[in-house]
Amino acid sequence: MKDNDVVLTYNGEQIVSQDQFVRMIQDTPPGTAVEMKVLREDKEVRLTATIGTMALETVAEKPAAPERKRLGLTVSPINESQASNLGIPGGVRVRAVDPVSDGARAGVRPGDVIVKINRDAVTDVESYESAVAGLEKGDPLVLRVLRRGEVVTLELDSLSE
Repeated sequence: MKDNDVVLTYNGEQIVSQDQFVRMIQDTPPGTAVEMKVLREDKEVRLTATIGTMALETVAEKPAAPERKRLGLTVSPINESQASNLGIPGGVRVRAVDPVSDGARAGVRPGDVIVKINRDAVTDVESYESAVAGLEKGDPLVLRVLRRGEVVTLELDSLSE
């Protein structure tokens, strides 16, 4: 696997949440070869991975997982000049996407500029955080993003987290 791969299936089963993916790996005996389908740079790629084991010392030393950001997205502001060049009043640029998050499931990619979440305009990080804070598990999600100069609408029927 590579950075920014989005896991779509694990042994033929569709991945819908990070928790589900982790449970599936935990339930697979070490040494088992598994088939996975991932989204890599707009293309589906089939991989075979062999599940390994983790030494108890490694588990004990492993730091606590960082707090996950809602939707699994890390964003940064765009400045007035960038917004003007894009022909928009503002937005936030996606810097990173957790590959097993609702944002990844919706199709968000690093580099996308989010300008709307559901019916809420996103003009800066504050408005992004406000729109995301209003989302609840089970809600539908519609994102309006600029991607390589084109407006793209991304949808998710139901948030998993």
